Amino acid sequence: SGGAGDYSPLTLSVEVLQIHRAGLEVNSPTNQPHVVDVGKENLVVLRLENSGNGDDSYSLSYELGLNENISSDPGMEVLFSINPVELGAGSLRTIPVSVTLPENTPARVPVTVRFTMTSEGNRSVSDYKEVVFEVRQDHRWEIDASVMGVGINGSTHMLSPGGSIEFGINATNTGNLVDDLMLQVQTKTILVGSDQSLEWVANGSSAENVSVNGTVSLSISASSPEDSWNGSIMEVNVTALARGIPVYTFGFFVEVTHTPGWGVSSTMADLEIDPEGSEVELEIIQRGNAPTIPFVSVYVTGQTGWEIGELPDLGVVQPGQSVPLFLNVTPSDSATHGRTVELHLRVREGDSSG
Repeated sequence: SGGAGDYSPLTLSVEVLQIHRAGLEVNSPTNQPHVVDVGKENLVVLRLENSGNGDDSYSLSYELGLNENISSDPGMEVLFSINPVELGAGSLRTIPVSVTLPENTPARVPVTVRFTMTSEGNRSVSDYKEVVFEVRQDHRWEIDASVMGVGINGSTHMLSPGGSIEFGINATNTGNLVDDLMLQVQTKTILVGSDQSLEWVANGSSAENVSVNGTVSLSISASSPEDSWNGSIMEVNVTALARGIPVYTFGFFVEVTHTPGWGVSSTMADLEIDPEGSEVELEIIQRGNAPTIPFVSVYVTGQTGWEIGELPDLGVVQPGQSVPLFLNVTPSDSATHGRTVELHLRVREGDSSG
């Protein structure tokens, strides 16, 4: 108030109100569902944008989507490379995120993870994006390949010719989906000497549709041929395959034991003995499974006084082969024509077996 020329200055302060905005995109993975392996780190790349008009700080968080397949968090690990994130007005920034799904995550079902960025300047401002993961089947098995608490792997088991052996194998599906298991067998024979045996056999069993945490009993069997030699070996290598994926390997050996056996043939012998003595030819047949020297003992019953000349030394006889034995037999002085006696022959090995 006052005269017409009397004025008071008016000063105004104008301040621009900050507008908080948040923009979130997923740069990687580009395809969803993103198929991953359990127990391994998986990279997710987030792109953050501050489309507001001032500097802002954004906190990052995640949330697992629960549904009928996943009723609770199985223990997922999410690590943000930076958190919180500072962004100037109009700026962008990519943030690597590590996501690890635990071994107990169900396979072949969608696992949805929601990532959220929230403005620290205005907590009501946020944006989110979802990434859908899918876990590959994890073919994990616990396999007990032992006998009486002793592991089969690397062991040697003795078999007689034509013998067989069988092992029980317990296997538990510790993976994340119903699975199959097959024991695949490969063999290698190490034959001694002139052993030409062929029918070496080893087999493994299988199981199908084994539930998670289910246990099955499988078996491995091995057998040697009837004509196998002492000391010949079959190496058995076993691979446990879960739908074609190797999950366990072990191996063992079977070795053929010594089975002695001898036979005597008189087919070619002339058993009519002259009064002055005769040479009798017999055939010693090796029916065992190892090259050995036969030891022969001979005696006569039915009349005393019969003499057997000194027996020759016989060499090593291979299994399945024979060697001639020539005996000089002299009847007693009292022997008469037409009276028979019995010639006894015993063949054995150096340890008296056979």
